[in-house]
Amino acid sequence: MTKPALIVMGLTLVAVPFKAPNARTFRHPSDRCSLDAANSLAKDVWFNQKVEWKFGTEGLPWKTTIENPDGSGAYLLILRPLWVLEGGVVALEIVIARPQEPDVNLLGTRENNREYPFVVTAKDLQKGLAHSRFGAVRTLRCNDIAADVKLQRFRLGKGVGSGSTYCAKCKNLQEISMWITIKSTKNREL
Repeated sequence: MTKPALIVMGLTLVAVPFKAPNARTFRHPSDRCSLDAANSLAKDVWFNQKVEWKFGTEGLPWKTTIENPDGSGAYLLILRPLWVLEGGVVALEIVIARPQEPDVNLLGTRENNREYPFVVTAKDLQKGLAHSRFGAVRTLRCNDIAADVKLQRFRLGKGVGSGSTYCAKCKNLQEISMWITIKSTKNREL
């Protein structure tokens, strides 16, 4: 049996019968359980994109406002560089904050000499993300949202500090790219 074909600009297009992957997707709209799962997921995603932070000339934070698709609220997403007092960025803090309180990280409060999944350090990157305590893929939660962070690419520089506190062997963070997806963790009634 031959399939009907259409030739367009030298390309042959063949019609292939469509088979629905999931019959639930095609139920009547009045059936409350018939909503397409992919459609439901798309409504729960607030932010989904690749983010790149580069030191540039000043090492400024990267930030954007994330709004709930249903219009019920907003948060700030900030990639905040953490500096050594004498100079050099040694870590990048992932911050989710309320617009009124951008300095309060809802993911947690940093304390000295502790590691946190929302802080990416040059030390972790230097030894390799596979050996990092938190890895290249991190899920961070606060309030009713979750942030999935996939660290992808980074570049380290040499030297931290200045004058008598300069460390030539120490690494500093020059740039990093990551894929960040922020979504709601609330159970919605379908």
